[in-house]
Amino acid sequence: MAESIGQNPIGSPREGGPPGDPLRGPLLEAIRDCDLSAARALLEKGASLGPLLGGAPTPLHEAAFQGGSGLCALLLEFGADPGARMANGKTPLHYAAECGAAEACGEIARGGGGLSALDGQGLAPLHRAAASGAEGSLAALLALGADAGQPDPDGATPLHYAAYRGNPECCLALMAAGADPLAADARGKTALDMAAAPGGPPSAQERRALAARGILAHIEGLALSSLPPAASRGNPPRSL
Repeated sequence: MAESIGQNPIGSPREGGPPGDPLRGPLLEAIRDCDLSAARALLEKGASLGPLLGGAPTPLHEAAFQGGSGLCALLLEFGADPGARMANGKTPLHYAAECGAAEACGEIARGGGGLSALDGQGLAPLHRAAASGAEGSLAALLALGADAGQPDPDGATPLHYAAYRGNPECCLALMAAGADPLAADARGKTALDMAAAPGGPPSAQERRALAARGILAHIEGLALSSLPPAASRGNPPRSL
């Protein structure tokens, strides 16, 4: 499991304006101000959309970080690359996912952003949403077809991350989408093990306990649903 689990610092992708493109700085400011009309005007004048240097953020990364679905749609309309990667391997969809920007996730994914794209830690956008406890973006990614059981390099699925985060709602959404609560990572740990992990402040332990109860209830429900109907298990013995 990636070392960032439970911490998952988002980190702004912000940059300044480059020399040689006087429109780039104003475009970024318009994005940060969520000013669609100003952003459109600057794009129509030819403001650049790509990274300044290899691995640098793009305006679409900034819009995703801000959670602006309208800005994301606008930038994609003008040719922004939804698969552009920063030096940390994150695409705009990773930022939208971990920031909880559900509508931005939809715009970027429909614009070509890869649901299974892995960042520098081997995490897909769904892992990032689960690790951040971002219920809205997690639900949006699942609705778009993200794989609820996609493992990271250590075999941990988004459910492992949601369980350690202590978010019952994310856990339930992932299991409803097909995540296996009994799937083990490379260390043999299941999501239930992650929910039972010690450490952290009391509030974190309480959240993980809630997640554990939700996972257990789901496992018990699966076990009950696998039993044959009562009628097929034979009739009870007659009383004398």
